[in-house]
Amino acid sequence: MSDKPFTDGKTIIGFNLLKMIYWFAESEGIQGPQKAHKDSLSFHGWPKIMLPPVQRSAVWRPKQVVDLWDSVMRGLPIGMFYLTRQEAGQHFGTTLTGNTREEVLPDVSYALLDGQQRIRALLLGIVGFSEEKRCLWVDLGNEEASRHPVLRITSKGQPFGYDTNTGNKFSLEERKAARRKLEKDGEILYKDGTRSAYDQELFDDKDITQNGRPIQPRPPLPYRASEYTFKLFELLHAWQEGEAHSVDEGVAGLRAFTKSGPSEDTLVCLHKAFEKIEKAEVALLRVDPKNFLNEREDLLE
Repeated sequence: MSDKPFTDGKTIIGFNLLKMIYWFAESEGIQGPQKAHKDSLSFHGWPKIMLPPVQRSAVWRPKQVVDLWDSVMRGLPIGMFYLTRQEAGQHFGTTLTGNTREEVLPDVSYALLDGQQRIRALLLGIVGFSEEKRCLWVDLGNEEASRHPVLRITSKGQPFGYDTNTGNKFSLEERKAARRKLEKDGEILYKDGTRSAYDQELFDDKDITQNGRPIQPRPPLPYRASEYTFKLFELLHAWQEGEAHSVDEGVAGLRAFTKSGPSEDTLVCLHKAFEKIEKAEVALLRVDPKNFLNEREDLLE
């Protein structure tokens, strides 16, 4: 990559959405599947982009995450991201995972002043970002999926998901029904068989088994989702495997991953949504902190 941001002196630029997310993931050390063309995604020599100490933690509700992705898959704009240049030697104090960062950067970098919640949501669908304790799914068996991708979300707090219409968690009876459905083929236990697992533990505890075997898929499918429901980031990377993306090639890549079940119209619809993601651009605004000095600070300079 040679098209580093802000090298031409501009303060506002259009930037490829996927490239921005991979750039951020690389800077933060977030692990996850990468696009097929790994050589072209090298960010060697790029400035890092990370959170400044003033940023808060994750606050978006599950429905906000789904709504953002619905917008991206429709080709709608998702707002501007504000960055500020940080000179070499400055300190960054936090990470997306909530850990304290003890790092003094040796080179120029960028701090993300605004856009963290959108970055988190985008990472969830593009690289997985398991630290978020949420999972985004695409239900390819839903009757609406041939017209627009049907998105679902689950979390550690609600491992069976949320009502797709309201974004609210399921009722107690619905959650009990989801649990019974998961247990229909056998009891869910810890590996040592000491006790049944709690719902929250179904989301990320690798020692939980069902009939002596690890639960698959991990985490459980959302309640009321069809059997043709897949993680969004896995579908996206399966689609990205091809060198070119004609409709036939895109559908073939998705078909190879999903095996059988989803209709041709559904896969074509998903292919077109992924094309919108691949072509999506966001606006990056470089903010100069000096513009925010108050009047007294100006006089002291």
